[in-house]
Amino acid sequence: MEDTQYNVSFKKAEWIALLSLFLHLLFSGLAFLLYHWNHLESVFMLGWFFLAGSPVWFISLLHLRQKRRSQEEVLVEKKSSPETDDNSLFKENSLDPFSALTRLTYFEKWIIPGFTFTLGVFLLFLAGKLIFQYREVEIAQEIKNAPISAAFLVGFSFFSLLVSKFALGMSEQKNWRFLRAGGSYLFINAGISFFCALGAILARLKWFEFDYYFALLIPLLLGILGLELLLNLLLDVYRPRVLNQEIRFPYDSRFLELCTGSRGILSTAAQTLDYQFGFQVSETWFYQFFEKSIVPLLIFQLSTLYLLSCIVVVKPQEQVIIERFGHPLEEKVLFPGLHFKWPWPIEVIYRYPANQIQELHLGIQDQEEEVSHVFFPMMDETNSEKKKKSIIFTHEHNHLENHFLIANHSQQAKKDYLFNLEEEDLQVLKKEQVPLAFVQALRRNGESISPDPMIEIIQEDQEWLVRDSQSYYIINRQNGENKVYKLQEQTVPVNLLTVHIVVRYLIDNMINYAYKHGNPEGLIEGVSYREATQYLASVDMVTLLTTGRLKATHILLERIQKECNTNELGVKIVQVAILEVHPPIPVAKSFEGVIEALEEKQTKIAQAETYRKKTVHLTKAEQKKLIQEATTYLYEKQHLTLAESLMFKDILKAYEAGGRNFLARKYLDTLEKHIKKQRLYVLNVPNTSKQTDIINLEDQASSLTDLDLSEENNHE
Repeated sequence: MEDTQYNVSFKKAEWIALLSLFLHLLFSGLAFLLYHWNHLESVFMLGWFFLAGSPVWFISLLHLRQKRRSQEEVLVEKKSSPETDDNSLFKENSLDPFSALTRLTYFEKWIIPGFTFTLGVFLLFLAGKLIFQYREVEIAQEIKNAPISAAFLVGFSFFSLLVSKFALGMSEQKNWRFLRAGGSYLFINAGISFFCALGAILARLKWFEFDYYFALLIPLLLGILGLELLLNLLLDVYRPRVLNQEIRFPYDSRFLELCTGSRGILSTAAQTLDYQFGFQVSETWFYQFFEKSIVPLLIFQLSTLYLLSCIVVVKPQEQVIIERFGHPLEEKVLFPGLHFKWPWPIEVIYRYPANQIQELHLGIQDQEEEVSHVFFPMMDETNSEKKKKSIIFTHEHNHLENHFLIANHSQQAKKDYLFNLEEEDLQVLKKEQVPLAFVQALRRNGESISPDPMIEIIQEDQEWLVRDSQSYYIINRQNGENKVYKLQEQTVPVNLLTVHIVVRYLIDNMINYAYKHGNPEGLIEGVSYREATQYLASVDMVTLLTTGRLKATHILLERIQKECNTNELGVKIVQVAILEVHPPIPVAKSFEGVIEALEEKQTKIAQAETYRKKTVHLTKAEQKKLIQEATTYLYEKQHLTLAESLMFKDILKAYEAGGRNFLARKYLDTLEKHIKKQRLYVLNVPNTSKQTDIINLEDQASSLTDLDLSEENNHE
């Protein structure tokens, strides 16, 4: 009768293991379906946790089945040979290679360690993969079907808790020990399901952070279990084997047993030490002394840690405010050094970087950091290398850029904008609606008389742009008719510029900074953005790009400091710097094209001006030269003509006095003048028909140095 009850007990344990395995697989599939329905990240992780626990119940089921068959085999042997007293399970001559006992021994020696190693590696791999994929998941902003999902999850928790508590309670009996591993795992599943249901309820209340961060804890728990299984397997190899000692298999997690609360921390630790070292470590004097002293020791340590809250160490860049029962002590602002206070929660400290320059970046947003408030960075190698790298505004930077509206005060821009407005932006005025001052101003302007100082007139072809202090008017004077258009609203042309402004400040009044406003950093940023926007909307783009940057920083510093003082922010603006001013990157190429065109225009104008000045001066010089030459020629002609007339009179008198002698003298003088440097040949040839003369036209040598004494001439 007792043997039959023993056998029935094993079969009940097998049914419990089979039921639990079915629940794991069922709840795992339902959890994945719920995830596709509501997109709760914790439910997705819960599905994997249920699925990862099913192998534990499967190995427990196989272990129970092998154990039951070995026990049935022993009972059969007892009945067949009742006269034998020695029926020990470990008797070598009773082992049959094909017996259930042999299969159980092989199962516990090889299958269970291999299964434990495989399961531990699988849990570590699964945990790593889930955590790696979870990095790209963002906090959800909307959860669908949260109430129904919470109801399903509560059902998971209830049935898991019911079965697990039954399995853990029955595992206290010797025949049901193998249910302890799966029961602990199923109990943890019940707790996780409950917190997943709580996360769904909180998501319904628009608090999505709980589900997001709790989902990350589930793969971390899987990783811890994987490490524990591998550690149990390693320790089991070096565990001493003691006869008749209950064996605790490595897939049975002590960590999960501790989480279930079935054993205390000290009892679990004592049992683990006794099992690992093979003797009763818990009965030694040291362990008993440690067990008695652990509570006073913990009280002493906790008291010491609590009293350490009375000591305050303020760093050099900090200042500390003390609150006593929630009220700040204005006279007890702590400066760098060592200080003492009443313990928490009587007095609480709040640290602020009062002695450290803080930076506020306007106009940009770092892609890696969403906040624009940073502490002033110290100079290091990384920053120096970044500063050496050239950044061109036509290429993408490492941050997102905001754009500011910049006014355009140039007359040409105003004309281009207003003369190209659409008809829907204009309103046609009748003659009686046109202000008389405009008509008079136009009439005076047409007569080259300055218009009224309060009226601005811009003319382009047949259109006139008239502006007073209230509105803009466009007057079209084509075909002898004057059509007057009034702009619906007074508008001005604007530009967009990317401006990177850095505001550096110090905290100079801790109480105002900490208690006057709930978010002083955000208020400083808002004030700085407002003042920067207002100022940049009133300054000319060209001025800001060229010579007005330094002036702009001074004006912005004064305005931001004034607003901070008005709002009692308790900060001192140390510096305002404009680091970048350039057009937006999408239009950078077009802007460079405009600049190149303007430079080319100025170059052409300069070249034309140079050519004009050069031509004017050369023309004036040529004019003076021609005038001077003409004057000289006139003077020369006048005096030469007079001299020639006087000389002719003298020659005439000489001719009248000399007659033929004068003519001969003149002939000889002329002959002498023209043959003075010519070679003369005098020939006396009485009969040219009988005589041939050879004339050598070579120059005669005037001295010995002119003689040709070469060998050829000597040879001749």
